[in-house]
Amino acid sequence: MSLWKRARRVELVALLAGVVFGGGCAGGSRPAARVEPSREEKTDGVLARTRAFEFHGSFWADLHHFLYVVARSRLKTPDAARDAVVQAPEELEKAGLSAAERETMDSAIAVYAKSFARRDLIFDEGAARQSAAIARLESRPSAAGAEGVEPQLASALDLAAPVWRRSFWPRHVRRHRAWVREVLPILAKHSDAMLRGIENAYGVRWPEGPLRVDLVAYANWAGAYTNETKPPRTTMSTTDPTYAGTGALEMLFHEASHTFDQSILRLLSDEGRRQGRTIPRGLSHALVFDTAGELAAARVPGYVPAGEKGLYKRGEWFREPLTRIWHPHVAGRVALADAVRDLVAEVGER
Repeated sequence: MSLWKRARRVELVALLAGVVFGGGCAGGSRPAARVEPSREEKTDGVLARTRAFEFHGSFWADLHHFLYVVARSRLKTPDAARDAVVQAPEELEKAGLSAAERETMDSAIAVYAKSFARRDLIFDEGAARQSAAIARLESRPSAAGAEGVEPQLASALDLAAPVWRRSFWPRHVRRHRAWVREVLPILAKHSDAMLRGIENAYGVRWPEGPLRVDLVAYANWAGAYTNETKPPRTTMSTTDPTYAGTGALEMLFHEASHTFDQSILRLLSDEGRRQGRTIPRGLSHALVFDTAGELAAARVPGYVPAGEKGLYKRGEWFREPLTRIWHPHVAGRVALADAVRDLVAEVGER
């Protein structure tokens, strides 16, 4: 396991609970973000595309994540009580299914509970690949025989699919479309500035193609996560209010920032070696929270970043030095090298 992966695992496991496009020099002009919504009647595949993001509404990804979070609830995992997923079992109970339909869903959930639901969607590379392969099914009529999808999961998905398509998917896809309609105007107004801000903050270059974002009703305990699949992809909940409206502006770029984790950790660790200091656990993720939040707050009057709302409680002790040292850099008043030097000197451990 690489130093970066170990660092990310230590940070995020400590949170209770990613992906490199490459570094480089920021700068240069960028074309304006173009919003290209897909046709309204489309119920699967690409729902909309901007310069920074490509939003997918995959039937199979939606079903897969539902089976996962409900199975974790039945396993009584600690994260099953988190706000982002706690409503999934309630939705199943209130769906008005017949006895036969409920038995079908329970059988599919049981398959997930035996194996896949015991795995972590962020840190388990095999689980990440499975989820990516399932998302790529898009509008395929069956999961059977799909490349990269374990046969046992494919069977569970196919078993639940008819009930899901009839009793859940129409409601979910309407929610995904509504989310997109709400978020697209916000991105059209602010995305270019956010993108340039992320580039300048970390000294990186946004990739030429947009980041794939799979919209699902329930993602995982956090409401969204990013995987180191190739290409990287973000999965985001459309039911968690943290990711709605202007919150989506911050959190989309927060998740996109995890594609630069290696570059951020390298900045910190290189400076730590120069100063003979150890980078404290959680600093990299605190930077990701703080930077996207500050950029969004600078664009949206009255916006309160997610970190200040308490979403990232473990970053609390970094708040004062980040505000004093890192914020002037994010605002463009202090050079990156100077900000990293002063931040490491302040919070690094000898």
